[in-house]
Amino acid sequence: MAMAYAYGLILSIYLMGHGLVAIPRRLIRDATVSARLRRLQTHAPGIHDKLDEAIDDLAQVEAQILQLRQRKNAMPRDLQDWVEELYDTSNLPESRPTAISAPAPPPVVTERYMAELSRKVKRARHKRARFTGEWNHLVRQAARLQSLIDFPSSQRPKSANMRYHVQVHVFPALRIVAGVFLACASVGLIWSEVVHEKAPKLSLVGKSVVHHPSSSRGQIGFAGQMISAAWLLYMCAAALYSVTEVKVWGNRALVRRQTYAESACWYSLQVAKLTVPLSFNFITMIDPTISEGTTFFRFLGRLINLTPVIGNFSAYFPIVVLLPVFATLFNLYGKVKNIIGFGVIEDEHDEPGAGTWREGRILIERELQADGSQLNIASSSLLSSAEPSPRHSADLNRPSRLTNNNRASAARRAAARMPAEDEDTSDRAFFQDVGQRMRNTFDTVETPAWLRDIGEGIKKPKWMSGDNDDGGQGSGEGSNFFGKLFGGGGGGGGSSSSGNIRL
Repeated sequence: MAMAYAYGLILSIYLMGHGLVAIPRRLIRDATVSARLRRLQTHAPGIHDKLDEAIDDLAQVEAQILQLRQRKNAMPRDLQDWVEELYDTSNLPESRPTAISAPAPPPVVTERYMAELSRKVKRARHKRARFTGEWNHLVRQAARLQSLIDFPSSQRPKSANMRYHVQVHVFPALRIVAGVFLACASVGLIWSEVVHEKAPKLSLVGKSVVHHPSSSRGQIGFAGQMISAAWLLYMCAAALYSVTEVKVWGNRALVRRQTYAESACWYSLQVAKLTVPLSFNFITMIDPTISEGTTFFRFLGRLINLTPVIGNFSAYFPIVVLLPVFATLFNLYGKVKNIIGFGVIEDEHDEPGAGTWREGRILIERELQADGSQLNIASSSLLSSAEPSPRHSADLNRPSRLTNNNRASAARRAAARMPAEDEDTSDRAFFQDVGQRMRNTFDTVETPAWLRDIGEGIKKPKWMSGDNDDGGQGSGEGSNFFGKLFGGGGGGGGSSSSGNIRL
């Protein structure tokens, strides 16, 4: 028990020291809308690259499954069913495994190989879902923040002014106040960790919790218990926040509604591992005459203070919290990373290379333009308190990726199809969104050559040509035929480009 506590204390103190600086600094630095947008643009290239890597890894694993399925007749019956199960749960047509060079399966397929392949599939899917969710969330947030910045120059109803001022002026002020308050709390915790052994009466944590030191009815009342809970909550939050910043945990992450079982169990283990040492460390910052009389101290104290070595370690080691505090405060992690090329903890506010945030801005704009529905969702809910809804619940299960050529062409098409002005009516916006989605579906399909040749000799009726007086104009435009059918404009100057369905 004593050794387990010592290990948990080392980990929790170091992680908590990083979080005590990172949390208030993030609140203060990201208070303004422009600062938050710049941070998202800075992180966009990294998340984009990780998403591409995750998609490639999953494609290689699925390619191995396809190779196994092609030669399953040479396997035992139970392994054949295993391969079919993996094939049914995979999304092979979407990932196009035939174009991926994957390592060939061994000549003799064993149960051990199939178990390892199953683990690889689960981890690859979890990795893709993780970065797909992060990328979609980043794009939605960036679109929302960009709309707030562009709001003064846009034609919005007056009813949106209140939400705009709340999100641009009130919320940033509250973030700054919360950041300053948490910074003061961090200073109080660090001071208490340093002086609690030699001068327990100078501990700020103890003074804020114990309000009646000489009372016979109890030294800690209801207010003291609430303050104790707040201190413990902040200490645990700082430690668990730093868990997500450490880069040595592998592929473990919490994904909304799609967390891998291994990651969920691992994070639960970290919560249990860090909570008890932090709780015992907290009561040591209170006056010993009061803390040693608690049930928690009597339950763990005799096990932790089993030897004088462990007892002195528990008393003096919390001073080491100064190391991660100064390392985070002065960005020593970034300097070490620049020297040796690897860092254990990455500061999210490290100064990036030239043009990194510009690259992120281009990637975000390209993603919004390539998906017109996402752009409409973002623009319609930018001033709401909730974040825009995802395109579809299944989008976290599939990559929203395009090749460079397809993405560039889709971006140009989307930019040409964007309406000139925003519609404020909800019914109009609904039909506009439906028409935009249907037109995107048909525009991405290449018309066969034989169909284009047939269309050149056919004159479309006037009712299918929109507002264009020349009924034969654009008869050979291919995909624009379907766009005009659902209300879209063609290449003619008289056609409508608003993207609305004609009723």
